[in-house]
Amino acid sequence: MKSYLNRTEKTQALTIASFVAYVTDTANEWAKHSRDKDAVKSLRMAKSFMSRAMDSLFKGLDPLEIRKVLNQVSKMEIVVKYSDEAAREYKRMQEIDGVTPVKTDDFYEICGQALGICSSCEDRSRDCRLRELFIQYDVPVANLSPRPGECPYCVEEVSA
Repeated sequence: MKSYLNRTEKTQALTIASFVAYVTDTANEWAKHSRDKDAVKSLRMAKSFMSRAMDSLFKGLDPLEIRKVLNQVSKMEIVVKYSDEAAREYKRMQEIDGVTPVKTDDFYEICGQALGICSSCEDRSRDCRLRELFIQYDVPVANLSPRPGECPYCVEEVSA
């Protein structure tokens, strides 16, 4: 038998030992909170089987090597994460959810209503969020020849 673990075996031993610690903690917590006794029993059985597997891995190892592995387990935690593919899909769905399709005519109607704000604007030369959004989404300007410093989106009746 070997007196040490190679990298793969060490990773496997750490994983199994971490699972043993996690399952033990979960079983104790479930028992404390009066969870179903069969569920707690199943967790404890799982712990027993994993402990046997770990013992088989440790069989014949140098006691110092076993101690090193078990000391490392206290520095680890079990983490559940989505696979990279699932994370990419989730991000894509968020991007799609961030876009609301609107009929062009309805969009321009919304823009026309929003432009009502311009008639009460005191400083038409300043940058405003509404103008930034209109530019970003290529909303046609309301005034094709604004005076210098005026917003081309400002809807104002021109006096003759």
